[in-house]
Amino acid sequence: MSSNSGQIENFKLVRADIQDRFISVTWSSGSKSLFPCVWLRDNCQSQDCFHPSTKSRLLTLDNIDTDEIPTNVKINCNNELEIVWKNNHVSLYKAEWLDKRRFEEDARKKRLTWLGTDMELWGSEMKNKVPVQQFQKILDDDNELYLWLRHLEKYGLVLIKDAPREVGQLNKLGQRVFFLRKTHYGETFQVKVKADPNNAAYTTGILNLHIDQCYYDYTPGVQMLHCIENEAEGGESEFCDGFHVVNQLKERFAEYFNILKSVDLDFMDIGTENNRKFHKIHRCPTICTNHKGEILKIMFNNAIRDSHIDCDAETALKIYESLKVFHKLLNDERNKISFKLKPGEIVCFHNFRVLHGRKAFKSNRNRHLEGAYIDWDEIHDKMRVLRSELNN
Repeated sequence: MSSNSGQIENFKLVRADIQDRFISVTWSSGSKSLFPCVWLRDNCQSQDCFHPSTKSRLLTLDNIDTDEIPTNVKINCNNELEIVWKNNHVSLYKAEWLDKRRFEEDARKKRLTWLGTDMELWGSEMKNKVPVQQFQKILDDDNELYLWLRHLEKYGLVLIKDAPREVGQLNKLGQRVFFLRKTHYGETFQVKVKADPNNAAYTTGILNLHIDQCYYDYTPGVQMLHCIENEAEGGESEFCDGFHVVNQLKERFAEYFNILKSVDLDFMDIGTENNRKFHKIHRCPTICTNHKGEILKIMFNNAIRDSHIDCDAETALKIYESLKVFHKLLNDERNKISFKLKPGEIVCFHNFRVLHGRKAFKSNRNRHLEGAYIDWDEIHDKMRVLRSELNN
């Protein structure tokens, strides 16, 4: 049997039964799946209930009765679940469509592959394992583009080589995805030493491991830094998988972990860029998690952490104890890697997960990096399109 015919067989429906407020369908494999009647009614694919070109639901919740039970269900000759409702409305559901939306755990896990949750955490062993790709190949080849984005999703760190040593190359990468994320520093920004800097990146001093743009409510998801010139002595880049470190903090210092995920801190950025004044403030915990306790993002940037703390004095003391321990773990040599960017290289990293920093350098030689951001919404959007087109 060919793989295609086997796939059709896997999706074959053989029986449907009403069970209280649920429909039980039996597959040719003998397994059964349970679907709530209200869910089936809500997701009817008929032209009266669903707009095919906009792929949007026409039914409103006013049209839905959570207690409604069909008058008849069957598997028709087209291998579809056919349901007749009390008002004689008929709904048809293709077997493959139902299979993808089963409520069993295995089906729900498959769905996660479309949501970008697959990550491989790392420590210092990543030093010689950073994924490397070629700039022009990403621009020319959709497979290489997908691989770049997949590496970003999985490892949170990618090094691109052989980019032209001039500004504007990050715009090309952004256009391959969709567009760059603009901030008050512009669509791209030039990292050079400035006489009167409005950001610590424009100095020669050390930049401790941090997440960029913590003062934004919607923090940019991925940062790219293109090395155009780097003749300065020092200035090595540092990277740390923050999710890996958070797991260590949770295991070894549970109290500090709980404080950092439950107490909000303020981050701010105040100044002027291109003759436009800005005054950003954002409040959030250091470790952001979802209702399952899974890490969503880290918001850690000591330089722009505000002096305002919305808590009592005793809790403030605990916050500092927690931040100190977290900072120490981040900077443990077993948890970070460092390397010096070479002209023509572009380092890309997950700005919710991978903290980056820079060692101090001497300003007697030229050093010029161009930076830009891309949002994860656009990256995952592009990955899903490519995955469908490339059948990956």
